[in-house]
Amino acid sequence: MKYHIYLEQQYLGYSLLDKADPPMGVVMGNIVFVDIAAPYLLLRDYCVHHGIELNEDEPALALLITQSIAALRVIDDHGVVINGACKGAGATIAGMQDEGYQIEIFGIPYPFYEQVFPHHCAAYLTQR
Repeated sequence: MKYHIYLEQQYLGYSLLDKADPPMGVVMGNIVFVDIAAPYLLLRDYCVHHGIELNEDEPALALLITQSIAALRVIDDHGVVINGACKGAGATIAGMQDEGYQIEIFGIPYPFYEQVFPHHCAAYLTQR
């Protein structure tokens, strides 16, 4: 399933959210940007303009690690919004131009997490 990523009303692209840490309520995955020529510049400018702290910012590498960006919305193919509900939880983006960028959503509450990501929960249980 594709999970569509929006920054406010702007469509950034999608992720498969194929990596997870179910006990922590976390999902993550690489972002496939759609019609975004310079993701680093777009994200960096947004964060700077909106006072969102950057953990890393290396313009020469187009490397960026953000704090939680409240305006990021992730919506699955059925219209279900995936977000972290705990205080301070949300979505972050990290990566660099040459290696790509990844979105991480943390603080997804249970039982919602199990309902939306049963495959991640099943995989976790089989590895224990």
